[in-house]
Amino acid sequence: MRQRLHYWFIFILFVPFPLLAQFPNDFWLLPEAVNLNFQAFKQVSSDSSGMVAGRNKQLFHSAFKPYSQSDYYQFGSSQVVAGLSESRVVPIVDVSGGMSNQIGLGGYTSIGAITRWRSTNNKWSFSAGYTGVLQRGPSYLTALSVDRGVLAGVGRSFDLGDSLFFAHNPFGRVVFSSSKFLQLEAGFGKNFWGDGFRSLILSENASSYPYIRAQVDVWRLKFNSLYGMAWQNEGNKFFAAHGVSINPSKRWQITFFEMVVWQQRDSLNNRNLELHYLHPLVFYRPVEYAQGSADNVLLGAGFKWAITRKTELYGQFILDEFLLSQIRARNGWWGNKFGGQLGVKIQDLSKGWSFQSEVNSVRPFTYSHGSPLQSWTHLYQPLAHPLGANFLEGLIRFRYSKNRLSHQMTGIYAVVGRDFDVDANGSIDNLGGDILRSYAGPFRDFNNSMFQGNRTNRVFVEWQSAFTPTGWKKFEFFGRALLVSEKSLAGSNNEVFVQFGIRTKGLLEISRFF
Repeated sequence: MRQRLHYWFIFILFVPFPLLAQFPNDFWLLPEAVNLNFQAFKQVSSDSSGMVAGRNKQLFHSAFKPYSQSDYYQFGSSQVVAGLSESRVVPIVDVSGGMSNQIGLGGYTSIGAITRWRSTNNKWSFSAGYTGVLQRGPSYLTALSVDRGVLAGVGRSFDLGDSLFFAHNPFGRVVFSSSKFLQLEAGFGKNFWGDGFRSLILSENASSYPYIRAQVDVWRLKFNSLYGMAWQNEGNKFFAAHGVSINPSKRWQITFFEMVVWQQRDSLNNRNLELHYLHPLVFYRPVEYAQGSADNVLLGAGFKWAITRKTELYGQFILDEFLLSQIRARNGWWGNKFGGQLGVKIQDLSKGWSFQSEVNSVRPFTYSHGSPLQSWTHLYQPLAHPLGANFLEGLIRFRYSKNRLSHQMTGIYAVVGRDFDVDANGSIDNLGGDILRSYAGPFRDFNNSMFQGNRTNRVFVEWQSAFTPTGWKKFEFFGRALLVSEKSLAGSNNEVFVQFGIRTKGLLEISRFF
């Protein structure tokens, strides 16, 4: 097996590059985010026609981002390539090898392509792509493949043995802009709702899913209506989400969210796509109540305040369920389910440096439901924060970029409460740490608290450096050093992973799935 791994690394490190050199230089028009990463220090959004509005421009309505962004611009320039009427095909490359103190030889390979077509009148645009992902380590990602059969953020994984996993990642979208006020979209990909590094509403954490989206942009309002389909081995489910962003002034953005999840089949009938939720202006909770259903409805809100031209304060609040009387009683009722986010971004902290700090916290049982299929998840991954519920997380990020060199440091500390056999009867008790479990029959109705269960302290520290050689405008060599430390009732576990490789600029950073 070790000999086969050596052959594999020889292939991924040397074979792709002679092939890539055959493409002419003007062939490489790169997407802002291919697989796709919204960098924390770029405010990237889309206007009503789907084109990038500007790389560093102060953008309103930034809470709605199509994660499968496929808008093109020349890398290293702020000019947008507009009015494309022909198809362009762009190869996608992310190839690296490394070493871990736990798994030994490891690496990550993502090879694929993306194509885009845009009509001359800018009303229609189409993009589609595919990447095949091969991964071995680090172990915190491997554990997800072993336990749930998925590659984080990619899709169902195929176990090739010796901790080596493969997954497919198709994505694409069709956009019709009938006017500058209305945009309709259908696709297979992801969406990100929020202004932070994380989102407590809808993030890129889970795998791609089929969806349709309508966006209306009028005056100081932007309204998004999203309908998608998700699945797990137990069956399929649908979800709908509304979001409205309001700009009371040039410095403030306030956003309100509403989401609902329902399963395709229940014990009574086959519901499929629930027509009542398709109305773009309806409130989901009254509709759910009128139907007598037990769907999972969540509410949310967010804000962004531009304190200065370089500094932004932002936050989110997620509300799953609560009783005011129980909150006032302070008795730890399990059904008080909510969470919050607060963060700050500073661009150009000093010349070339940017900074971001963020705190996220979600109470036990949030995002879960009486029917596990109706949890706010897709393919056994949370649709919001990767830690699910019953956690407190703090993170900081520094980024430096100048000319052809860039550095990035990310530090994350999280305290997580995981389900645990509290009464030592041989079964794992439901303490609200696993949102894939039914909330029916919690271990206790009252006296619940944050981090209950197996309290786990997690530390994640990563340093990335990237360099673009002269004449290699579209690629970058990169190095990555990663420390993941975990301490719980089961003991301590520390992993160091060092990685080197080459990639197309703008590719997904797998560290976001911590």
